[in-house]
Amino acid sequence: MRACVRVSKRPAGAPVALPTPCVSWPLSKGVAPEVLRAAVVAGACDLGENYVQEWQAKRDALADLAIAWHFIGRIQRNKAAAIAACALVHSLTDERVARALDAAAAERGAPLPVLLQVNLAVRRRSPVSRPQSCRACSPPSARSPRCGSKA
Repeated sequence: MRACVRVSKRPAGAPVALPTPCVSWPLSKGVAPEVLRAAVVAGACDLGENYVQEWQAKRDALADLAIAWHFIGRIQRNKAAAIAACALVHSLTDERVARALDAAAAERGAPLPVLLQVNLAVRRRSPVSRPQSCRACSPPSARSPRCGSKA
């Protein structure tokens, strides 16, 4: 939450209106379903996960609860079909993954909101998209009508 406060202030301390509210949600990585159930009962309605197999097991164990699952972390194309069932993807890094997610969303017949992860630093080995590739990952040029980019 301190990061949200820092982002919402100008360097001189004057408040700045954020375009959307800063939101935090619990990550479920390594957390038992019983603990997640208690968190949801206490009011958490969004949970984040970055391992597909772990998320699928937790989703099945907590299927009776209304949870909006977020996928975070690096996406492998072969897991796009599973990830397309999430409410939001936080880590789209390249066009090939965008196309795989789009195809999976098409099969599900539902839109898939995604957040593009962009590397603004000049590092050659970063797995994150370069600014010039943002357009390629965005729906118009990647022909991804079902992936709603939030870049």
